[in-house]
Amino acid sequence: MPREIPVNKKHDFNAALNGYRGFCALLVFVFHLGSAGVVSLPSGTLLKDAAANLWISLAYGVEMFFMISGFVILGSLLRHATLKGFLQDRFIRIYSAWMPALAAVTLVCIALNMKMFTGASFLEGLGIFAGNLLLLPPLLPLPLVHQGSWSLSYEWVFYISAVIGAWLLRRKLPQAWRVGAWAICSGLFVCLYPRSMFFLTGVIVFGCRPWFTRHERWLKFPLLSLLVFLAAWHLTGADKAELSDTVFDWLENGRWLAALTAFVASLHMFASITLDASRQFGFLGSRAFQFVGTISYSFYLWHALVMSATKRLANIYVVPHYGVAIGFLFFLISSMAIGLLVSWVSWALFEVRFAKLLRKTFFRSPDVRRPGPLPVPGEPAPSPASSTGTQMRCLWIARYIPYPLDAGAKVYSARLAQSLAESGVLVRFIGFGDAHEVPAAARSVEWLEVPGKKRGKAFTVCGALPIAAAIDSTKAYRALLGAQLRERWDAIVLDGYGTGWALERCLAYQEASRAHRPVLVHVSHNHEELLWHAMASEARGPALKRFALRSNAKKVSVLERRIVRSVDLLTTITDEDRRSLGADLREERTLSLTPGYIGWVASERRITAETPRRVIVMGSFQWIVKQENLTRFIEIADPAFKEHGIELDIIGDIPLELLSVLQARCRATCFHGFVTDVAPLFARARIGVVPESIGGGFKLKFLDYIFGRLPVATVSQAAAGLPEELQRTMLSSGSLEGLVGEIVSHMDRLDDLNRMQESAFALGKERFIWRARGERLRQAIADVQQQSACTQARRDAAQPATATDVELAVS
Repeated sequence: MPREIPVNKKHDFNAALNGYRGFCALLVFVFHLGSAGVVSLPSGTLLKDAAANLWISLAYGVEMFFMISGFVILGSLLRHATLKGFLQDRFIRIYSAWMPALAAVTLVCIALNMKMFTGASFLEGLGIFAGNLLLLPPLLPLPLVHQGSWSLSYEWVFYISAVIGAWLLRRKLPQAWRVGAWAICSGLFVCLYPRSMFFLTGVIVFGCRPWFTRHERWLKFPLLSLLVFLAAWHLTGADKAELSDTVFDWLENGRWLAALTAFVASLHMFASITLDASRQFGFLGSRAFQFVGTISYSFYLWHALVMSATKRLANIYVVPHYGVAIGFLFFLISSMAIGLLVSWVSWALFEVRFAKLLRKTFFRSPDVRRPGPLPVPGEPAPSPASSTGTQMRCLWIARYIPYPLDAGAKVYSARLAQSLAESGVLVRFIGFGDAHEVPAAARSVEWLEVPGKKRGKAFTVCGALPIAAAIDSTKAYRALLGAQLRERWDAIVLDGYGTGWALERCLAYQEASRAHRPVLVHVSHNHEELLWHAMASEARGPALKRFALRSNAKKVSVLERRIVRSVDLLTTITDEDRRSLGADLREERTLSLTPGYIGWVASERRITAETPRRVIVMGSFQWIVKQENLTRFIEIADPAFKEHGIELDIIGDIPLELLSVLQARCRATCFHGFVTDVAPLFARARIGVVPESIGGGFKLKFLDYIFGRLPVATVSQAAAGLPEELQRTMLSSGSLEGLVGEIVSHMDRLDDLNRMQESAFALGKERFIWRARGERLRQAIADVQQQSACTQARRDAAQPATATDVELAVS
């Protein structure tokens, strides 16, 4: 099993990857110590020549950086909602530190009249600077100003290739020739620029983590595989960034054997490090390597400039008076000390503060995450949050056991918890209800029912908690939660604002668990403050009822804001909720998880003239908001439908008092109550309606209609969270009156209705996969743990700590 890194034992966190970043940066630094010319490399004997070659091969620390990028970029693509957002994030990540570093190097080169600017006019010099700013050399024949920028050029080619691949694979019907052309072009770049080969190392290790985990016994002695990698890659002579030696040349002269050996060794070494399968790299978890790993990007950009200055000082003032040995010692110590200081300043000033300013100024709406193609084939990957090899453990606090699935909120909670469990996490779900109602297919989750019943609403009037939270805060639930919190948890989920009564207990547990701080997650179902405010302001009926709604709305607002401020990770069902509910949170603390779909899927159908002119509204109508939406729609739709010969079917439980009122006034509406099999009703309908003008969140009935091959009509505000291309397959209006008019006008336009249902089904089949949601939630929890542990490691190193994303090591 993966072993714990001693310095981070209290975090139960595998810091090896972050330490590996620092290790790669230091390899490049040591290479520059030897290539600077302050001291000559050893030579003359076989042993000395071998030592010199090993020293030279430390330059391949850059290729080792590429392994990290290949590993983390797939996860980053998975977490971003859009490819545009991914590229924006990469732009800020790269350019926040690259722009000031390039500006500084350019000024020094101009001041020293370096060869790339010698004899260049102002415009020519500006062109050289602009080309380097855009990272065009060595892909284009421009002089390199910063000698390390070629690796950033390779990074951007990899990012763009990954984005194109993701775009092709996310299409509803990926065309083989396009995917093949992309693969050929990507492979051709690797063949022409062989040093980019090691992005593939990270990609393979990321995608095959389960396989490497099962064969962990083979991942011993990574130091030996490191030496093999360095020696074999050195034999290829791959030391040029520009187009020179290619893989095609190696195929002719036999060097492909050395390249293949290096690649296999890199897989062994990198898999061993990422899984922490050997004690040989245990030093990567030390405070020193954690610190250098955090600032490694800035260190890579600035250390050469620092070394050029200290080298001049050593050669001019130290070596002539004190000899080469003392001069080299001065060069080493001063370069390291000043380089680390400058790099830390660059990290804090540019990677953190300047990057934050760029995001706030140019990308005000942070990108949200959505599933792309799942990176791990076969079984779920082991949790990256666990360095001891133990399974990630999640306590899921909910209002109720969600079975039977007779409401949208229950479906969402059940499916998300199950998909998280199926991603490799132990999930224990607690709530009111009957655990015996849970089907065998959902046994991947541990279901634990709260004994007894909820409190009566009468006892909640004078309290500070809103009704939903107050009625759940029973003595039995508090006792059960207390018992659960005596165990160790990696994450605690508060499912819905109604679990806010447990917030203080969870925060106290988090504070007491400094040796293993769990991630606190809020799974929201709506932006409740906005929903309750709208409901209270639009409420009709007795004054006492309106007063009660306004009072509860205020309590909801206070509790929801308190939860959002306190948790480490906020998930929302729609992008709109994330932007409003998580407006004050950093990007890495929010995650948009639209629902997936697991349920009945209709076989292919055609709507014909023989299909009855019927419309369906389906849902659970026990909640007051749902009742209000239904009542408003029926008031407008029933007379219009009666006039045009259209019938309306209402599927779902309705309180008897409201049902009797509606039945008395309706002439074109039939109420079916709860229906276990909706297929016959769907088969004899032409349109499914989502009429919820009040209330936010994702409407799961959209998916029932889409996968039931029923054209959808909706008020525009109810379509929150749906992709724009999916919304375009629906009838939509900004008002209930307009919606009813659209339904009536399209009732006999059969070609349009069939096109709508076919397009929506094709898009839905591609987009709504529950398995991806659990994987992304698991990864987001692991990312929060990693960030928290790295922050603590910096504090342990007595360095000022600033919260930042340490997700990606770029060379």
